[in-house]
Amino acid sequence: MCDAVPTPAVFTGTVSRSFGTAPPLLQNLPFTHLCSLTQENLMTRQTYSEQSMRSEQSMHGMHHSMQSCIQACMECHQICLQTAMNHCLMTGGKHVEPEHFRLMMCCAEICQTSANFMLSSSTFHNRLCGVCAEVCDACAQDCKNIGGMDDCVQACMKCAESCRQMSGSSMQH
Repeated sequence: MCDAVPTPAVFTGTVSRSFGTAPPLLQNLPFTHLCSLTQENLMTRQTYSEQSMRSEQSMHGMHHSMQSCIQACMECHQICLQTAMNHCLMTGGKHVEPEHFRLMMCCAEICQTSANFMLSSSTFHNRLCGVCAEVCDACAQDCKNIGGMDDCVQACMKCAESCRQMSGSSMQH
C-alpha cells in the first residue's frame, strides 16, 4: 500500500474532490489508482490525454469545406428521405417506380453515411464522397426528369458538388 495516501476504506473519492485543484493528468483519478502510478503509466496516461486533446482540437478546427460538405450531405439525406417517403408515395406513378424510388433511398443513405465518415474522421471519407457525388448526380437527374421534386434536385446537386470537392475529383458525371 502507498504510504502517501490513506487506505481506500478510510479515504475515498478523487484527487480533484478531496484536495481541490489537481493537475489535469490526475483529475478524477480514484485514490486507489494513485499508488499504482508508475512513470510508465503516467506517461501512457499523459500521451492518451494529449491525443484526446489534439483530436478534440482538430474536430473543433475542422476545415470549413468539410463542415460544409457534412451539412450538404445531412441536408440531402433529409430531403431525399422526406421526398421519397412523402411526396413520391403520395404522388404515385413514376415517383414510385422501383428504379427511381430505390435511387432516392440509396442517395439518402449514402449521404448520411458520407456525413458519418467525415464526422468520425475516417481515412476513407474522400473515396466515399466520390461515390456519394455520383449517386447524388444520378438522383438529381432522375428527379429532374420525373419533375415536381425541385428541392430534391437542388439538394442533390449541392451535395454532389461539395462531395466532389471533398473527394478531390472535379469531374461531373
